[in-house]
Parts: sequence; C-alpha cells; structure tokens
Amino acid sequence: NAHGWPQLQKLVLDDLISSSDKLANSDSVVKYGMCLLQNFYSHLDHDDQLRILNLIFKNNTRLGQDMIEAPNIPACKKIVIKSLGKSLEPQLNKQTSSIFIFNPNAGKSKEGEQVNWVCDEFGEVLVKLENPLLHSLQLFDIRCIVEGGLAECYPGTITIYPKQTVDIVLTIKPRQPGILKLVGIKLQLCGVPSHFKVASSATISVSKSMPLLVLKSDIPATLSLYEGEVTELCCRIANNSNFPIEHLDILDNCSRTGSVFQYSD
Repeated sequence: NAHGWPQLQKLVLDDLISSSDKLANSDSVVKYGMCLLQNFYSHLDHDDQLRILNLIFKNNTRLGQDMIEAPNIPACKKIVIKSLGKSLEPQLNKQTSSIFIFNPNAGKSKEGEQVNWVCDEFGEVLVKLENPLLHSLQLFDIRCIVEGGLAECYPGTITIYPKQTVDIVLTIKPRQPGILKLVGIKLQLCGVPSHFKVASSATISVSKSMPLLVLKSDIPATLSLYEGEVTELCCRIANNSNFPIEHLDILDNCSRTGSVFQYSD
C-alpha cells in the first residue's frame, strides 16, 4: 500500500533523518533511523534499507551507551535454556513435605519444567534469530541479560543473511547459587547497543558448586557370562573438581534381584 498512515509516518521519519544528517546530529540520525528500520522495514525497498543501514553505521560512533530497544530487527523467534546434560546435571535428593505417600500433584510446576544448573559450570541458551531485511546483518557482542544472581554472560558474533533464520548458542556461567532469570538479549546492531526483552522471563535454578566425577572403564558394551562364571572389570573414578570426596557410595542398576557385583579398591 503506497498510501495511508504508515507511509506518512515513514515520510516524516525519513525527513527527520535527512535533516539530522545535514545538521551533523548523529544521535538523532541513529534514533530516527533505528525507529524507521524497526517499525517500517516492510515499507522500505532494497535501496532504502541499505541507505538507512549505512547512515546508522556512519553516525553510531558518537552515540551514547544507552541501549535502544530493537524488537523486530533481528526478530527473536525462540529462546531455549539448555540443560547441562545427564552427566553434568546436579543429582539432588527429592523430598516432599506431604504426609501422603502418593501425591498426584507432586513434581508438577505451574510455570513448566525448571532447568537446573550448577554454580561455576557453563550453561547454554539457544536463541533463534531472524533477519527480515533484504540485506545481511552483522551482529556483535550478543549476550544474555540476567537478573537475580551473579553470572558471567559471554558474547557471541554472527552474520545473518537476508530473510534468513539462524540459531546461536550463548554461554552463561553462574557465579552463585540461587534463582537466575533470563530477561532479555542485548547486542550491537550496526554498532548501536540494542536489546530486546524475553516475552516471559525464564527461570534457572542454580545449585551450589559440587564435585564432578569422571568414570573411565574397560567394561565392554555387551558382556556375556555363563551362570556362576566370574570376571574382573576395572573402573577408574577421577574427581575433576576442587572439592574433596570423603565417602562414595556405588550402586548398580542391574535388573536382577540381588546384586551380581562385588566392589573392591
């Protein structure tokens, strides 16, 4: 539609950008340029998008450090907080305060399944981003924005080609136990600090730092023995952490009644 309210707003913003550029007012060029790009990109043709991107990039060096909200470029399609994996997830004893042995509501959460991380262990967040423009976007310093606890959020860099959707994995290292909330993602778009909010803040439960055990063994994938036959298998357990372990219980998950394993140092 070449007419109507969106086209009028686009023309007004375009005039403001041109006037600000002539007056060498870099802050205004970036402000109005980002507004035009974020809200009216579908009304801009190939050349207009390129012109606005170049103007923003040329004038961003004198912009202050305040982040500009960028809800549409890039568009965030999905955010998934990844679990640590079975080998790194904290093994916690689940206790219940119910006086009944069976409770149909036990283990159910109104806010959905909660992800458990461990203090000082790297966690990952999968972010799916889409570039709706007709030109490639170079995004720098992409980081998670978290609240509720001390954490280190590591940056990522990516180039998204026109009309492309990509996945980027961002890394977080929680530094204290407690509840960590993911509230948004920040990045640099054309050199301009920008951010977008997560629709509903995602919660991560961070457990205190704990020992990390690594098991190495020569146990084959399948082992066939006759009844009464005895064989020896060697397992080496290493403590790959700075926490001493004074006592270790070893349990087998053999499906037979009664243990068929005997352990020795």
